[in-house]
Amino acid sequence: MLQDVSDQYLDWFRDVDVMRYIKALSNRLDRSKLEDYVRYHINRSETLFLGIFTKDAVHIGNIKYQPIDLITSIATMGILVGEKNWRGRG
Repeated sequence: MLQDVSDQYLDWFRDVDVMRYIKALSNRLDRSKLEDYVRYHINRSETLFLGIFTKDAVHIGNIKYQPIDLITSIATMGILVGEKNWRGRG
């Protein structure tokens, strides 16, 4: 997952449409902070962090379940399709 943190990935978080829905975003997010964020979440037992890829292996978004409560089998799911040309396709 860390290998998928690219400049293109970082650009998703500079999109005003994305920033409108992700409250924790800072306009000072840089690649190092994004890598730290991904590293933190991929190593936590209450988080499932998945990449969304095209058939050609292009990273276009993410799905994150957090927090996962194993006792109640409940989690909050977030979906981010960062690549604008892939949004709204169902």
